[in-house]
Amino acid sequence: MQYGVEAGTGGSFTDSVPALAAGATLIAAACGGAGYRLYGRWRASVGRSADV
Repeated sequence: MQYGVEAGTGGSFTDSVPALAAGATLIAAACGGAGYRLYGRWRASVGRSADV
């Protein structure tokens, strides 16, 4: 016989607020850096002239 998951207190979001804020900041910085890197490559290829 199968039983469902029992929900309770706890979980992965029980850390302090500053720790959660720091984690969110690091994730946002990583996403921003990846976007900048992709956009920078696209921008550099668009701005380059053909007679180099």
